[in-house]
Amino acid sequence: MPNNSLDPIVAALQPIESIEQAASLTERPFSRQLLANLTQIEPAIISGWLKFMTDDWPLEGFPEWFALKLDELGFIGNHDTPLSVSRFVASLFRNHAYKSVLDPACGTGGLLSAVSEQVGTHAALYGQEINAEAWAWACLRMLVGGQNNAQLQLGRGLIEQSFEREGFRRNYDLVLTNPPFGMHIDYEAISRSALFSEIQPEGMAPRLSSETAFVRQAFNSLSSDGIAAIIVPNGFLFRGGIDRKLRENLAARDAVKAVIGMPARLFVPGTTIETAILILSRNKTDSERGQILFIDARGLGQRDGSRIELDAKAAGKIQSTYEHWTAEDGFSEIIAVEKLDSDNFSFSPAHYINPAPRTELIDAGFRHTRMLELDQRYAILKEEYETLRSKLRETN
Repeated sequence: MPNNSLDPIVAALQPIESIEQAASLTERPFSRQLLANLTQIEPAIISGWLKFMTDDWPLEGFPEWFALKLDELGFIGNHDTPLSVSRFVASLFRNHAYKSVLDPACGTGGLLSAVSEQVGTHAALYGQEINAEAWAWACLRMLVGGQNNAQLQLGRGLIEQSFEREGFRRNYDLVLTNPPFGMHIDYEAISRSALFSEIQPEGMAPRLSSETAFVRQAFNSLSSDGIAAIIVPNGFLFRGGIDRKLRENLAARDAVKAVIGMPARLFVPGTTIETAILILSRNKTDSERGQILFIDARGLGQRDGSRIELDAKAAGKIQSTYEHWTAEDGFSEIIAVEKLDSDNFSFSPAHYINPAPRTELIDAGFRHTRMLELDQRYAILKEEYETLRSKLRETN
């Protein structure tokens, strides 16, 4: 038991170093990464951690508590996956046995932890993360959850293939990832990786978006029977240029199993960007071949303040539609690959599904939050306008 009279950081350091030593973690992810940034972490989380270390904190239920606390963390330049979303994505693959699972942008390890809960510890988990603080929290998440089947590496998932070895490259049974959005990636840097040799649309741009790069990497990392689920911004589903070429390439290979348009505001406050889950497969069933299942779930979920929570009812509806491969008016459609929009090769569910008429009640709290957001946006635009107007006056 640590000495309560010690400095809080020193008090935290003692049990963390003991954990690292007991787990033979030579890289010391917690004491080297987390403790260097304690002042940037939510104070309530740190106080909760110290309380656990210094008081008689009940061990039963602690992994769940810890996962919820990680859900509250924020990382600069990185958005993590909410717990409800991680568990939903993992649940889509609950009825299958996987030997190896990869997340090349694992964040705090939410997706890997969730899939381990679904498929058990017989699957080897591999995760890579560029953000040192997030990676350290992921290591701690796995220890707390007793998920000793995970190997996590700190590094750039698009360039540094930490788990690459003879006969193992392109041999993951399942790839799940929620990569960073909108970052510009230098194509020359990532093209040196053999993972990018298989899907290679002509006329590559010198730079491409991070989500595009991760979609290509996910598919190229799959085994002959592998399947991948990538959370992408909606823009990837219909943008032109290299994104269109990649969509056409994937469609030509009959590699797209399903596209699920997700509810808006799932990732608030990290981002308000609307997202979808792109599911790729190297070995579709006979009934799936030549077809793509589109699901438009944008209207599902429950509001929790300014955020949308993917509740059990919404998750169950999407999951049932995906597992049973069914079409439902206003919610899902099964489209033959040859009937895709040949001009743009759009993967957007809204492009193929006519929304069913519905009446939506907006609660007062959510309406008030949206009004405040709009007021703040208006104030920023007004200030920019006045600044620009003043500069124009000065030039006259």
